[in-house]
Amino acid sequence: MPVSIALVLVLGVGSAYPQDKPSIDSVASGAVINQATMEPIDGAEVKFTPEVGIEYKTRTDTAGKFSFTKLPPGFYTIAVSRSGFVDPENSLGPRHIRVGPGDEIKDLRLQMTAASVISGRVTDENGQALSPAMVVALKVRYLNGRRVLLPGGREVFGVYLPIDTPEYYANAPQARTNENGEYRISGLSAGEYYLAIWHKGPENPTADLPPVYYPGVTDPVAAVTIKIVDNTPLPQMNIQVPQIEGHTARFKVALPDLTHFDCSVAPLGRTHNLFEIQHLTLIQRSANFDVLHFTNTDINIGNDNVAPARVQKIADDTWETSKLMPGAYELYYDTNCYLGAGIMIGKLSFNISDLDIDAGTLTVPMNASIQGQIRPPQGYPVRFDLLYLRLRPTDWSGFIMPTRTPKPTIEGTFKFQADRTEDIHFGLVVPGHYVFEVGGLPPDVYVSSIKFDGIEVRDIGFDIASGATGRIEVVLDSPGGTITGIIKDNRGEPVRESTVTLVPDNPTERSARLWKKVVTDQSGVFSVRGVVPGIYTVFAVSGQKEESFINPEFLETYQSQGTKVRVENRGTSNLELPVIRMGAGN
Repeated sequence: MPVSIALVLVLGVGSAYPQDKPSIDSVASGAVINQATMEPIDGAEVKFTPEVGIEYKTRTDTAGKFSFTKLPPGFYTIAVSRSGFVDPENSLGPRHIRVGPGDEIKDLRLQMTAASVISGRVTDENGQALSPAMVVALKVRYLNGRRVLLPGGREVFGVYLPIDTPEYYANAPQARTNENGEYRISGLSAGEYYLAIWHKGPENPTADLPPVYYPGVTDPVAAVTIKIVDNTPLPQMNIQVPQIEGHTARFKVALPDLTHFDCSVAPLGRTHNLFEIQHLTLIQRSANFDVLHFTNTDINIGNDNVAPARVQKIADDTWETSKLMPGAYELYYDTNCYLGAGIMIGKLSFNISDLDIDAGTLTVPMNASIQGQIRPPQGYPVRFDLLYLRLRPTDWSGFIMPTRTPKPTIEGTFKFQADRTEDIHFGLVVPGHYVFEVGGLPPDVYVSSIKFDGIEVRDIGFDIASGATGRIEVVLDSPGGTITGIIKDNRGEPVRESTVTLVPDNPTERSARLWKKVVTDQSGVFSVRGVVPGIYTVFAVSGQKEESFINPEFLETYQSQGTKVRVENRGTSNLELPVIRMGAGN
């Protein structure tokens, strides 16, 4: 099995293990207030979520007050949600808090702000109202280290939905234009947004045209961003859409021979072939970021969803995209079963210039199967049932493919494989290039080795081919190193709500043993345990974007502001770190 260089991410999380000593419950109380008016917000849901265990939640009363009377000691993440409100960009209220035995924490002031709105009018090149059209608010996010332009992530009941879930797109910030070409996108938090407009051509109302970006350009890199600041009204964002044409890509789809394999669909009382459910996803590549063009073949511009359908089936095995602007593209075809064996994905790359093209054949390969074993540290018991595992693809199939989290057995064995019958074992792993993640480890335990078919791959990842089988051996060790400290601003004051990220100096390890990330508590204090021995640069950031430090260009920008530290096995390093402040548009 060939092995090539990649990135491996081992999740650093808090303790998933109960304390040996009996705990003494604590009390926390406070109020939820409107940051702009300082008035109380009633009916807001307040949740305290520990690093492990059940969450605690309540609602504010008419005075905006809440109280928890039986909180076990621990580190909690606080979430507040209320219809019409979002978290402010800069808040004086904590979102992470450490509670000690018997503590009585009073007068917590959790702030929210009214959600913002982007509105305006969309017209054609002659100034006439453009309707129907879909206007979507997009944000640059970081996914597997790449900058990606995605729907902005509307807050749904106070929680940002994960990028790789269908619910994310069903709740994307978007609006259809009315007969006057007017649109209004509400529920937006502070940040920097792109606006994309999808519409159809007047000559052929069934053909989707390429997206246009505010203020009226077809190249997303040339688009002008819109910055939302808390409680600051925006002017009308009017968009004049130029006349565009674009070109199509035609392609065939070659499916593996699985005619003998049917999926049982118990709720519908019938069976169907594996390839009855089909979706396509188009990615536009650019030097600055990737752009997601659509997520489904059954989404059309008349539906309240993120983007119109942008492919159509023109023969049994032949498909055609809608009009696309010149550029480089990747097309992903996926098919799966309800309650069935799992998703299968094929990929096709092509370039559009100034002509319609035949892009060739998109081949959907057979899935692969992986089994494995986790070996605990010598003399250190590990609760395998509390661990979670994931194979993360390093290309866009990781966006399409749902999270695979097989639970290890009590002996530490696991498998990415569905047992359908006595003689059919259907693999759950799409062929490709992978990193392997282990989460839920005890605080002092780390992954010292990951071997795939006998080859060490912890720091380089691995490839798995169509229809192959493979075996992963994971070795855990303990105790590793510990990094503790406090984050201070330029006045020497502690900074809460800062993210501390450990980045290994060795580039081949930069997604491997690190990406240990923790958040400072209400006193600006942090602690990271179970750190793999080595040399790291430690960053303390206020307003950090998710996975941003995995991006090489981003890391280079802030490299000089980090603090070097050598971590020894069983050693402890105590740091006082300056904070790097990042605005919403960074």
